[in-house]
Amino acid sequence: MVGTETGRFSPDFKVTPLTKTEECYETMLKSFKEIVRAAEQLGVVVGVEGVFNHTLHSPEMMDRFLRDIDSASVEVILDAVNLMTPDVEFDPEGQAAILEKAFSLYGDRISVLHLKDFVFDGEKQLYRHPGEGHMNYAPLMQYVAEKKPQIIGLLENSSPDRFESDCAYLEKEFALASAK
Repeated sequence: MVGTETGRFSPDFKVTPLTKTEECYETMLKSFKEIVRAAEQLGVVVGVEGVFNHTLHSPEMMDRFLRDIDSASVEVILDAVNLMTPDVEFDPEGQAAILEKAFSLYGDRISVLHLKDFVFDGEKQLYRHPGEGHMNYAPLMQYVAEKKPQIIGLLENSSPDRFESDCAYLEKEFALASAK
Protein backbone atom coordinates (compact mmCIF):
# COMPACT_ATOMS: atom_id res chain seq x y z
CA MET A 1 0.00 0.00 0.00
CA VAL A 2 1.11 3.50 -0.81
CA GLY A 3 -0.55 6.02 1.48
CA THR A 4 -1.31 9.70 1.05
CA GLU A 5 -3.40 12.56 2.34
CA THR A 6 -5.26 14.80 -0.11
CA GLY A 7 -3.77 18.17 0.73
CA ARG A 8 -5.07 21.70 0.56
CA PHE A 9 -5.93 24.04 -2.29
CA SER A 10 -2.96 26.32 -1.78
CA PRO A 11 0.56 26.11 -3.24
CA ASP A 12 2.15 26.79 0.17
CA PHE A 13 -0.08 24.20 1.94
CA LYS A 14 -1.63 26.84 4.18
CA VAL A 15 -5.17 26.33 5.46
CA THR A 16 -7.64 28.05 3.15
CA PRO A 17 -11.43 27.92 2.73
CA LEU A 18 -10.81 27.08 -0.95
CA THR A 19 -9.85 23.56 0.14
CA LYS A 20 -13.50 22.75 0.84
CA THR A 21 -14.78 23.98 -2.55
CA GLU A 22 -16.11 21.86 -5.38
CA GLU A 23 -13.29 23.12 -7.60
CA CYS A 24 -10.71 21.75 -5.18
CA TYR A 25 -12.53 18.43 -4.92
CA GLU A 26 -12.72 18.06 -8.69
CA THR A 27 -9.01 18.90 -9.06
CA MET A 28 -8.11 16.32 -6.43
CA LEU A 29 -10.41 13.70 -8.00
CA LYS A 30 -8.84 14.22 -11.43
CA SER A 31 -5.36 13.68 -9.96
CA PHE A 32 -6.45 10.58 -8.08
CA LYS A 33 -8.03 9.07 -11.17
CA GLU A 34 -4.57 9.15 -12.77
CA ILE A 35 -2.96 7.70 -9.64
CA VAL A 36 -5.57 4.95 -9.39
CA ARG A 37 -5.24 4.04 -13.06
CA ALA A 38 -1.50 3.47 -12.49
CA ALA A 39 -2.17 1.60 -9.22
CA GLU A 40 -4.60 -0.75 -10.95
CA GLN A 41 -2.06 -1.49 -13.70
CA LEU A 42 0.67 -2.17 -11.14
CA GLY A 43 -1.48 -4.12 -8.71
CA VAL A 44 -0.88 -1.58 -5.96
CA VAL A 45 -3.35 -0.35 -3.34
CA VAL A 46 -3.56 3.38 -2.65
CA GLY A 47 -4.40 4.27 0.94
CA VAL A 48 -6.16 7.61 1.32
CA GLU A 49 -6.33 9.49 4.60
CA GLY A 50 -8.88 12.18 5.41
CA VAL A 51 -7.87 15.27 7.40
CA PHE A 52 -10.29 17.84 8.83
CA ASN A 53 -8.65 20.76 6.98
CA HIS A 54 -7.79 18.96 3.71
CA THR A 55 -9.92 18.20 0.67
CA LEU A 56 -11.31 14.99 2.16
CA HIS A 57 -12.20 16.78 5.39
CA SER A 58 -15.05 14.66 6.70
CA PRO A 59 -16.42 11.11 6.60
CA GLU A 60 -19.03 12.29 4.11
CA MET A 61 -16.35 13.61 1.74
CA MET A 62 -14.35 10.38 2.02
CA ASP A 63 -17.49 8.41 1.22
CA ARG A 64 -18.17 10.60 -1.82
CA PHE A 65 -14.58 10.16 -2.97
CA LEU A 66 -14.72 6.36 -2.64
CA ARG A 67 -17.94 6.26 -4.66
CA ASP A 68 -16.59 8.66 -7.31
CA ILE A 69 -13.23 6.89 -7.67
CA ASP A 70 -14.96 3.46 -7.69
CA SER A 71 -11.87 1.26 -7.50
CA ALA A 72 -10.91 -1.74 -5.41
CA SER A 73 -7.35 -0.35 -5.57
CA VAL A 74 -8.29 2.41 -3.12
CA GLU A 75 -8.57 1.78 0.61
CA VAL A 76 -8.80 4.09 3.62
CA ILE A 77 -6.08 4.79 6.15
CA LEU A 78 -8.08 5.91 9.15
CA ASP A 79 -6.26 8.43 11.27
CA ALA A 80 -9.06 9.20 13.69
CA VAL A 81 -7.18 12.19 15.11
CA ASN A 82 -7.02 13.77 11.65
CA LEU A 83 -10.82 13.82 11.47
CA MET A 84 -11.20 15.66 14.77
CA THR A 85 -12.04 19.35 14.51
CA PRO A 86 -11.40 22.02 17.13
CA ASP A 87 -15.06 22.00 18.21
CA VAL A 88 -14.90 18.34 19.34
CA GLU A 89 -11.57 18.50 21.19
CA PHE A 90 -13.29 18.29 24.60
CA ASP A 91 -16.44 16.52 23.35
CA PRO A 92 -16.12 12.71 23.55
CA GLU A 93 -19.63 12.26 22.14
CA GLY A 94 -18.83 14.56 19.21
CA GLN A 95 -15.69 12.56 18.50
CA ALA A 96 -17.66 9.31 18.72
CA ALA A 97 -20.21 10.69 16.24
CA ILE A 98 -17.47 11.46 13.71
CA LEU A 99 -16.04 7.96 14.08
CA GLU A 100 -19.47 6.34 13.91
CA LYS A 101 -20.13 8.19 10.66
CA ALA A 102 -16.81 7.02 9.20
CA PHE A 103 -17.41 3.41 10.23
CA SER A 104 -20.98 3.37 8.94
CA LEU A 105 -20.08 4.93 5.58
CA TYR A 106 -16.88 3.07 4.72
CA GLY A 107 -15.79 0.86 7.58
CA ASP A 108 -15.35 -2.04 5.19
CA ARG A 109 -12.77 0.03 3.26
CA ILE A 110 -10.61 0.90 6.29
CA SER A 111 -7.50 -1.25 6.08
CA VAL A 112 -4.92 0.61 8.20
CA LEU A 113 -5.04 2.79 11.33
CA HIS A 114 -2.73 5.67 12.14
CA LEU A 115 -2.58 6.05 15.89
CA LYS A 116 -1.64 9.14 17.86
CA ASP A 117 -3.30 11.74 20.08
CA PHE A 118 -3.95 15.47 19.80
CA VAL A 119 -4.63 18.86 21.32
CA PHE A 120 -5.53 22.10 19.59
CA ASP A 121 -3.81 25.44 19.83
CA GLY A 122 -6.57 27.57 18.37
CA GLU A 123 -7.27 26.08 14.95
CA LYS A 124 -3.91 24.31 14.76
CA GLN A 125 -3.89 20.64 15.68
CA LEU A 126 -0.83 19.50 17.61
CA TYR A 127 0.05 15.83 17.87
CA ARG A 128 0.64 14.05 21.14
CA HIS A 129 1.55 10.53 22.16
CA PRO A 130 -1.38 8.16 22.79
CA GLY A 131 -3.03 9.00 26.10
CA GLU A 132 -1.46 12.46 26.34
CA GLY A 133 -4.10 14.38 24.44
CA HIS A 134 -7.87 14.57 24.05
CA MET A 135 -8.63 11.64 21.74
CA ASN A 136 -11.58 9.51 22.82
CA TYR A 137 -10.20 6.08 21.93
CA ALA A 138 -13.21 4.09 23.20
CA PRO A 139 -15.34 4.20 20.01
CA LEU A 140 -12.33 3.56 17.80
CA MET A 141 -11.21 0.56 19.80
CA GLN A 142 -14.78 -0.74 20.07
CA TYR A 143 -15.03 -0.76 16.29
CA VAL A 144 -11.64 -2.44 15.96
CA ALA A 145 -12.53 -5.07 18.57
CA GLU A 146 -15.86 -5.86 16.90
CA LYS A 147 -15.07 -5.54 13.20
CA LYS A 148 -11.33 -5.50 12.56
CA PRO A 149 -9.35 -7.07 15.40
CA GLN A 150 -6.46 -7.94 13.05
CA ILE A 151 -6.12 -4.48 11.44
CA ILE A 152 -2.66 -2.97 11.14
CA GLY A 153 -2.07 0.02 13.42
CA LEU A 154 0.80 2.37 12.73
CA LEU A 155 2.07 4.58 15.53
CA GLU A 156 2.65 8.08 14.32
CA ASN A 157 5.27 10.31 15.92
CA SER A 158 6.49 7.56 18.23
CA SER A 159 10.15 6.93 18.98
CA PRO A 160 12.24 4.08 20.38
CA ASP A 161 12.02 5.52 23.89
CA ARG A 162 8.21 5.97 23.62
CA PHE A 163 7.26 2.87 21.68
CA GLU A 164 6.63 0.59 24.65
CA SER A 165 4.49 3.06 26.60
CA ASP A 166 2.57 4.12 23.47
CA CYS A 167 1.76 0.48 22.69
CA ALA A 168 0.84 -0.26 26.32
CA TYR A 169 -1.68 2.59 26.34
CA LEU A 170 -3.29 1.46 23.09
CA GLU A 171 -3.35 -2.18 24.22
CA LYS A 172 -5.11 -1.11 27.43
CA GLU A 173 -7.72 0.81 25.42
CA PHE A 174 -8.24 -2.19 23.11
CA ALA A 175 -8.62 -4.55 26.09
CA LEU A 176 -11.25 -2.27 27.63
CA ALA A 177 -13.19 -2.19 24.34
CA SER A 178 -12.86 -5.96 23.87
CA ALA A 179 -14.28 -6.59 27.36
CA LYS A 180 -17.54 -4.82 26.52
